[in-house]
Amino acid sequence: MSKYSEFAKKSARKYKRFVGINKTAFEILLVKLKGEIEQKKEREPKSKRGRKADISVEDQLLLFLIYLRSYPTFIVLGEDFKISESYANKIFHKISKQMIIILKLPSNNELSFEGLKAVVVDASEQPIERPVKNQKDYYSGKKNDTR
Repeated sequence: MSKYSEFAKKSARKYKRFVGINKTAFEILLVKLKGEIEQKKEREPKSKRGRKADISVEDQLLLFLIYLRSYPTFIVLGEDFKISESYANKIFHKISKQMIIILKLPSNNELSFEGLKAVVVDASEQPIERPVKNQKDYYSGKKNDTR
């Protein structure tokens, strides 16, 4: 049984608390994601695409949304979806790139300054405690130049 089918049985309230969006919004995103995957295959045809994914597109989207909702480690996500930690990480990053395209977001490397009124930078200094007595035990006074 896939993780998606388990979540589909939950009440609407519990579903939204776990995933972060309601079932209707999930279905809309799923249709758009499947369309984007097909378009990518048409844009970038490859003779060999490797082994078929062990996890369905529904579960991939669910993994992505659960990660954004609660930020578990990828090893926890991997255990939940019965995949490896590295594969969970790979799926998350693949789906996040496709979501940027689907939702027409600026890339995750850009900062948006729209509507920004002020920036506060906390640059307070913290003094480092150094030993007062027996400092010689820690510091000889010589520079260690290892050239």
